[in-house]
Amino acid sequence: MNRKIALGYLGGVLFILTTSCWAAPQAQVQCDYDHTLADDPILMPGEPGMAMLHDFFGNKHTNANSTNASLKAHQNASCNNAADASAYWAPALKLPDGRIIKPAYQKTYYQANGSSLPNLQPFPEGIQILAGNHEGTSSNDGVISFLCSNSSYSSVATTNCGPAAGADHVQLDIGIMFPNCWDGKTLIPKTYDDPTLVYTTGPNTCPAGHPVQLPQVNMNVAYIIPGTTPFDLSKTLLSLDPVMVDGKMQAQWGSIYTAHGDFMHAWTTQGAEFMAVLCMNVGMDCGTNIPYAYSVAQDTYVSNLADSDKNFSTETIVKAQDTWNDSGPDNTQPQSIGLIKVDIPPLPDASTGYPSDPNVTLNYALRIYGANVSTSDSEAVFFHVVDNNWNASTVTWNTQPTCDQYSASVNPVLSSTMGWLYVDVTDMVKTAMDAGKTQISFCLTGAREGQVFNITSSEDLHSLVLMQRLTRKITSE
Repeated sequence: MNRKIALGYLGGVLFILTTSCWAAPQAQVQCDYDHTLADDPILMPGEPGMAMLHDFFGNKHTNANSTNASLKAHQNASCNNAADASAYWAPALKLPDGRIIKPAYQKTYYQANGSSLPNLQPFPEGIQILAGNHEGTSSNDGVISFLCSNSSYSSVATTNCGPAAGADHVQLDIGIMFPNCWDGKTLIPKTYDDPTLVYTTGPNTCPAGHPVQLPQVNMNVAYIIPGTTPFDLSKTLLSLDPVMVDGKMQAQWGSIYTAHGDFMHAWTTQGAEFMAVLCMNVGMDCGTNIPYAYSVAQDTYVSNLADSDKNFSTETIVKAQDTWNDSGPDNTQPQSIGLIKVDIPPLPDASTGYPSDPNVTLNYALRIYGANVSTSDSEAVFFHVVDNNWNASTVTWNTQPTCDQYSASVNPVLSSTMGWLYVDVTDMVKTAMDAGKTQISFCLTGAREGQVFNITSSEDLHSLVLMQRLTRKITSE
């Protein structure tokens, strides 16, 4: 009764396959352009219409009066991950021919800046971060970069920003790298050269006066410019703060080297925690897989024969091993069944758009780190729903909940090398919620031929967690 399944997409399992050239841990979010205002809620709070023209992304309610708290109270945003209600903004852009071009979107990578495992702290509630020099006149290496469709990233603005071969448009990206070492005290900077945050001095190394390393915000603003005519990026302008002339506000424009960006943090608390602690600090490229909320599992395993009265809750693994004959499980052979119990997070805030907005989708996944440790083959393991009436610290083989190995299951495939998987358990969790449950439990069984499968437990750095993921369909994807 072997249950061997070929490696691939199966049973709702999303395998992490990354194509990014970034070698260090990271996560990402993409947000459509939303609106333009002459507002700056960080440097000119409470002064609507008094700042340079800014293009805003992310939170749809951002204006001169916005605070981190107001963003979290109104979570409707233009980002593909609805766990992110942050506000991002950059100055408006004017081409040499006088056209003002609205951006299409911005894509932000949250990164560690070293290949070794970092010790990042989550973004603190209320933090606001600035990057760039709004008075710049020359290149700002390591902070501001430019990319045209026909070139590569450079800190120097090209005189020939043109389309890629065969394209009917020019894409311009302006990259803005934010400081990531925090002094641990000040949340709101007063100027762009305010020393609240500084840049790392080496791979994952912060200076003594700024000891708290945060995920580094790497914001990339994308402009899609119709037509194939190249333009001189060095003569492209960005909005500056207006001046008063004869009692009237008059717009000002400056060099492309005045490029800068602003970030007002409003990720969910658990989303920010997951990003730093459970993603980047364990070396993952999490892509867009940052949850709105999560819960760490209570987990253990039980074994038969001489271990039938033993509890394994302090182990750093959850183990599954079963051998079957034609009649079913062969209990004369070693058998182990994993047990996992998780709290189901409360539903997201209605201001995210869920459940009324059809573009916002809720799903649940168990994030696991595991392998088939007994052979070189890729094999399936099986998750079945069981009763919640068991305690991880006391359960044994003799007192385990009934694990119906013939019941419906999800079945991720584990290779012989330890690796990350997301196991889609959306239907199971929603069924439990419909029944009024606030927890859900699973038993974990193997491929029926005696193979041993190990998944790291909540006692390990690679914690087993239930992720509540809230995704939003956006125009730019």
